[in-house]
Amino acid sequence: MVGMEWVIIAASLIAAIIIIFIIYKLLKLTVKYAVALILNALGGLFILLLANYVFIMGIPYDFPTLLISAVCGVPGAICVIILALFGILI
Repeated sequence: MVGMEWVIIAASLIAAIIIIFIIYKLLKLTVKYAVALILNALGGLFILLLANYVFIMGIPYDFPTLLISAVCGVPGAICVIILALFGILI
């Protein structure tokens, strides 16, 4: 039985290494996409602030406007600005 114990320990070690590697890859991928989404949201909010302070557009900072700018990022902020130019405030 002594010969089988090291096989079980080695198999457990290999399984643990494989599981740790898979978890590492999944976390790395998740962090990569989370950083991209956060940067996109910050870019959208920055463009909205820039439009209000530099070009004095008068876009209100209410929940739907901030939500569109944060979730959609730069394209969402540009859409909100275009709608504000046509007089449509969300």
